[in-house]
Amino acid sequence: MKRERERDREFCEVKTLGSTYIAPSVSMKGEMFFDGVVRIAGQLEGKIYFKNPRDRLIIEREGIIRGTIQGFDIEIFGRMDGEIKSQGRVILRPSAIVRGKISALSLVIYPGSQLDIESVNCKQ
Repeated sequence: MKRERERDREFCEVKTLGSTYIAPSVSMKGEMFFDGVVRIAGQLEGKIYFKNPRDRLIIEREGIIRGTIQGFDIEIFGRMDGEIKSQGRVILRPSAIVRGKISALSLVIYPGSQLDIESVNCKQ
């Protein structure tokens, strides 16, 4: 029983018709699946997945993600440590701090972004 509860805590699936907002006071850890537009102002650690090409992730200025993001359009104002696998466009805004790997169809880097990138793979 205890093992089942631990496993359940490691898996989170969020289904919405509109948008999701993770507040600055929220901290989540594990494997997460999202739909729609997701705005992260809190802290997430683990693997984050999006399934639909219309899905969009926005990491707010206060937001911090550590781990892997696998999705489509991703816009970063905050901090990302890990790997980004995008089947769409990744936009790094002037306040973005990104460390790790990026794979995307296209990558837009605004002046002021802080990058420590191991590798970049853009398909266009």
